[in-house]
Amino acid sequence: MDIVLDSDGNLLPRQSPARSPVSDGDTNERENRMPKTPPPEAIQSSQESIQNAQTPRESRKRNREKREGKTHRRESSNGHHGRPRKRKRSDEKTALEMSVRKSEESIAKLQEHIDNGTCPKTLRYSARAKIRPDPEFKSDINKIRKEAERKLLGALRKFHYRSVERNKLKLRELERKSRSSTAPSTSNNNDVKLYHTNNRESIVTTNVQRSASNIQAQIDNLKQMMEKLEKANTNKKSESYPCLLSECTNKSKKGKNIEKRKIRNKTHNTRRKTARKERQRKTYECNKQYIKNLSNIQLTTDQINLLSKGLKFIPTPVTIENSIRHQLMRDFDHFARRMRLRYMYHGENNEPHPFHVKSNWNPPVQPSVTLESYLEEVKLQLAEIEIAKPKNNLPFNEIKAIKELKNNPEVNIKKADKGSTTVIMNKQDKIAEGQIQLNDEENYRPLATPMVEQTYTRVEQLIRELHQSRHIDTMTKKWLSQTANPPLIPEFYTLTKIHKVHPVGRPIISGCEGPTEHISSFVESLLEPIAKLQDSYVKDTKDFINFIENTIVPENIILVSMDVNSLCTNIQQEEGITTVCNAYERFHI
Repeated sequence: MDIVLDSDGNLLPRQSPARSPVSDGDTNERENRMPKTPPPEAIQSSQESIQNAQTPRESRKRNREKREGKTHRRESSNGHHGRPRKRKRSDEKTALEMSVRKSEESIAKLQEHIDNGTCPKTLRYSARAKIRPDPEFKSDINKIRKEAERKLLGALRKFHYRSVERNKLKLRELERKSRSSTAPSTSNNNDVKLYHTNNRESIVTTNVQRSASNIQAQIDNLKQMMEKLEKANTNKKSESYPCLLSECTNKSKKGKNIEKRKIRNKTHNTRRKTARKERQRKTYECNKQYIKNLSNIQLTTDQINLLSKGLKFIPTPVTIENSIRHQLMRDFDHFARRMRLRYMYHGENNEPHPFHVKSNWNPPVQPSVTLESYLEEVKLQLAEIEIAKPKNNLPFNEIKAIKELKNNPEVNIKKADKGSTTVIMNKQDKIAEGQIQLNDEENYRPLATPMVEQTYTRVEQLIRELHQSRHIDTMTKKWLSQTANPPLIPEFYTLTKIHKVHPVGRPIISGCEGPTEHISSFVESLLEPIAKLQDSYVKDTKDFINFIENTIVPENIILVSMDVNSLCTNIQQEEGITTVCNAYERFHI
C-alpha cells in the first residue's frame, strides 16, 4: 500500500482510484503524469520540519523556556538546585564598608570644592544661548551658574550623607545578625523557653511584692502623721506635706509656675510703664523750653509736642494721585525746558544778568536724538511710576492738636523776636501790642485814604527816569517793573521780645508784592558791598562770636553794653539818606 502526506502533515495510506476502462496508452500517460512516491528518508525529514513549524508567539515562548532552562541549568551547575545564588554575609559587609568609604571620600571632595568656590568639570553648568551676549548678560549668567553649581554640590553632599547613614544602619543590622547567629545552639530550645518563662514570672512577682510593701509602708506613715495631727493643738499652724500622687504634685508645681510667671510679667509691665512715663516726662520738659505760653489757654501735652517742632515743620500732605501726577508732568516740562536750553546755549560762557527776568519761551524739540530719547524715556518712567501713600510724620493725637489750634480764633501763634521759641498769645493781647507801636505819633500817623496807588505811580516814574538817563539798562527796567497792578498794601505785624523783663513787640512791615518791593531789593544790592566794608558790620551770630574770641582785651578795661530803644524808627530820615549817599560816592570814586 502506498503512503501519502495530507494537508495536516499526517501520513495516510493512499487510496487507489477506481479504474475506468481505458487503453494502454492512456494508462502509461496517466502514470507519467502522476507524482512518484518519495523515499522514506525524505518523508521523515519533511515530517520533522512540519512538526517544528510554529507560530511567532509559540516561537517566542519556546525561546523563553530555553533561556530559563539554560539559567536553571547554570544555577544548578553551581550547586544551588535551581535557586538564585545569595551574596555571602562577609561579601555584603565588605561592599557596605566600601560604599561608606567612597561616600565619605566624595563628601570630603565636595566640601573642598564648596570651600574653594570651584566645581568639578563634569558637574559644571554648560547651557549656552545662541545670542551675542553683552557684559550684563554675562554677569547674570555667571551668577546663575555659580549659584546652580553651589546648590548642586550641596545637594550631592546631602545625598552622600544620607547614603552613609543608610549603609551604616545596614552594617549594624548585619553585625546584630552575625552576633545572634554565633549564639549557643538551640538544641535545648524548649528548656530555654521554659527557663525564661519561669524567670520572668519570678521577676514580676518580686516587683509586685516590693511595690505592695512600699505602698503599705507609706500608708502606715500617713496614718501615724494623721494621729500626730489629731493629738496636736487645733490652733497650731498646719504644715504642708508632699502629695503621694504624682498628678497632685504636677498640678501644684504647675500652679506655682503660673503664679511666678504672673508676678514676673506684672513686674516687667510695671517697669515698662514707669520707663515710658519717665521718657514722656523728659520729652515734655524738653519741649516746654521751646514754647512761651503768654495766653490764658492751658496747652495739652500733644499741643506742646506739636508746637515744639517749630513753625517751619511741614506735616505730611494729603495724597491725591491725580494731582500728584499732574504736578509730576509739570515738573517734567520745566526739566525738559532747562535741558533743551542748556543744549542750545552750550559753550557760551555769558554771565547771567544780576536782574534777569525769566521768560516763558519754550524751546522746540532739538535735533539731538540722544537728548530727546532720554527725555522721552524719563517721561514714560514718570507716567508708569506707582504713587504710594506716604506715612504720616505726626501721630494721630498731634494731628488732632493741629485742628484744635487752627479752629481756635482766640489764639495767636508767632515766633519770638530772637531764637527759635514759639510764642502763644491771646488775640486781643497781640492786637494791643501792635496798637502800642502805632499810637506813637512821633513815628506813625494815620492816613485818611490809602497811598498805595500814589506810591506805585511815583515808583514807575522813577524807573522811567533812570532808564532814560541810562542809569539802568532795559533788562533792569523790566525787572523793576514786575510789580502787580494794582499792588498789595504792605502788612504790619509784631514779633514779641520775650527776652525783655516786660515783653514788648518789635514792629515789622512786610512789603512783599507791594509797590516798593523790587526797587527796595535794587537799592539793597547796591548798598550791600558798601555795608560789608564798615567797621561795625557783623554778618551774623557766628561772625560776632568769632570777633569776640579773636579780640584781645587789655587790662584795666571796663566793658559796657548799650541798647538803643527802637533804633530804626529813631533814625532821622534826611540824615540817614545823606550818610548813605556819601558812603556810596566814596565807594565808587
